[in-house]
Amino acid sequence: RAEEAVREGTLHWLQTFVIGLQLCPFAEEALPATHVVVHTRADIPVLAAVATELRALAALPLDTAATTLLVLPPSAFGEFETFMLEAAQPAQELAEDEYEGIQVVPFHPAARYSEAVDDPADWATRSPYPTLHLLRDADVEAAEEEWITTGQDPSQISSENIAFLRGVGVPALRERMSPAVSTMTEARRLAEKASHRASAEIPRGEQACGDDTLQELTSWLRARGHEPRGVALRRFELGWGCGAVATRHLRQGTVILAVPRSCLLTAGSARRHPTLGGAVKAASLGEWEALCALLIWERRHVESSPLGPYIRALPSQADHPLLWPRNRLQPWLEGSSALALLLQCREQCCATLHALQQGALADALAQQGSPVYEAEVHWAAATLLSRAFNLDLTRGEDNPTGFPCNAHQSQRTLCLVPWADTLNHSFEAGLPSCLVYNPATEHAELRAHRSYAPGEQVFDCYRLHLSRVHAFTDYGFAESREAESADVEWDCCLVRVCSLGAPEGAANQSLWSALEVAESSNLQVYNGALDEQHRAWGRVLTASEEELRRAGWRENLSFSRAIDVFDTLTCQQECCGRETESRVTRRLWDALTCALQGFPTTLEEDAQLLECQQLEEWQRQAVVVRMSEKRALLGAITTLESTK
Repeated sequence: RAEEAVREGTLHWLQTFVIGLQLCPFAEEALPATHVVVHTRADIPVLAAVATELRALAALPLDTAATTLLVLPPSAFGEFETFMLEAAQPAQELAEDEYEGIQVVPFHPAARYSEAVDDPADWATRSPYPTLHLLRDADVEAAEEEWITTGQDPSQISSENIAFLRGVGVPALRERMSPAVSTMTEARRLAEKASHRASAEIPRGEQACGDDTLQELTSWLRARGHEPRGVALRRFELGWGCGAVATRHLRQGTVILAVPRSCLLTAGSARRHPTLGGAVKAASLGEWEALCALLIWERRHVESSPLGPYIRALPSQADHPLLWPRNRLQPWLEGSSALALLLQCREQCCATLHALQQGALADALAQQGSPVYEAEVHWAAATLLSRAFNLDLTRGEDNPTGFPCNAHQSQRTLCLVPWADTLNHSFEAGLPSCLVYNPATEHAELRAHRSYAPGEQVFDCYRLHLSRVHAFTDYGFAESREAESADVEWDCCLVRVCSLGAPEGAANQSLWSALEVAESSNLQVYNGALDEQHRAWGRVLTASEEELRRAGWRENLSFSRAIDVFDTLTCQQECCGRETESRVTRRLWDALTCALQGFPTTLEEDAQLLECQQLEEWQRQAVVVRMSEKRALLGAITTLESTK
């Protein structure tokens, strides 16, 4: 029974940790050919057991994939240094001397190669048991060649794993490993019962966002003046994660949530921070960078932080697409506007990382000599994208229209609102269930958009007109858990304005320049519909000088006057003649068709992929979001063809 429990724990670790976190892109295909051997014979030296397995592996034909995991007793190799000196290094030397073409890779529960304490990167070589992985060079080379044919670089796997694991963080990695560790603990109990020998226990670590964590968060908020109003936090199954349920009958319009302003985390919280504040103010950080700095500092000091209960309740964001390694992003989102948004956000993360690595700020954030890692910034950014609100803390108005703040939303403050950021989104909720700040009570308040019976999950609205693309890039989901309504603006594709082509004449160029069109500016095509604003961009580029003058254009326009001209081109279609409208249609059709052709697969092929294959959840989300974009594009192209 002990051997079987160890074998099950090892396979569970391989499937959920190594394969589940995509640490080795070759492991899933090699799983059927992976042989797990548990060494329990005290009368046989470890090196003799290694030699036996090396001989067996070397004897197998090279045209058959094969690999071996040799699991060693924790009682003998509980210390990482002992394991390396007495097991791993002798095994590697034996393989090099007598079994050319076979390599030995060590894994250990306490593996540590980094100089920093508790560096998440070390978890790439951690396992529930001391383990030697025997693998043939020929199998490794074949897997790498196949990887190269897909356009990926095998040499980047290690660096991408380091960045990914640092973004996930140690608490979430411990929680991910814990099922395998619990199996290991049972195996040890059985072994101890048989041999009457005690063995060192490996810490299991905390559970991420479990019931205890939610209860701790509730108590923490209550001590700061937040009283639940007929709702309680709960962890759900079937993909919902954490959320809220009604504890009594709630009437439509009832205030169900009131979080005191003192609990809100803003850039001001970072500037007032007793350790971090001076450096944040000296660096003149913006809202986004300041909140990233605050989140990273609090996460690094979570055990001693007054914000510990809230920080522990935050997810690891391991499944958020912003933290996906490049070997996920590029192949699965090629051609997608979601990919462009994520890469744009990563560029912002690079700028944030640079800001946090300068001067006194770098010193304030450093923990035991460890600098801020890129993956930590990605985690903080994913947390802000998926959980932050833009609230008007002066007039009490919410911002359901977009995130992050646009220029016209300059009065709004970027906030993290504990408890409120735990609720799940409903497309039916709409404006009545958007979080607002009430200056009279100095609370962030949320009202029920409908009546709820006791036990029902309570929802809010993350954003009005939330498309599938933005749900995916900001909040990490591409499928609604609700029944999807046909009138929901859910399918969407973003098309670069500059893809409409160059201005045709001097007047067009003058207006285009005055509008200060950024290269990243997008047309949002919802549910296949095109409106007059889409066509207005085409008119800017193709209208004659006379038509533009009728719309109010003059030379050397200011930005505000250029906006007035654009509004006229949007609202007064009669400014332009039939010939111009025909050119506008052609330009839109070309841009949308080009965007559709940028995908390597068709809508039909994606649909077959969803039906015919067992996909990982992240793969399914990627396919669903690109199908949404293709539907939006095809619908818009069909609309244009009907007007030609």
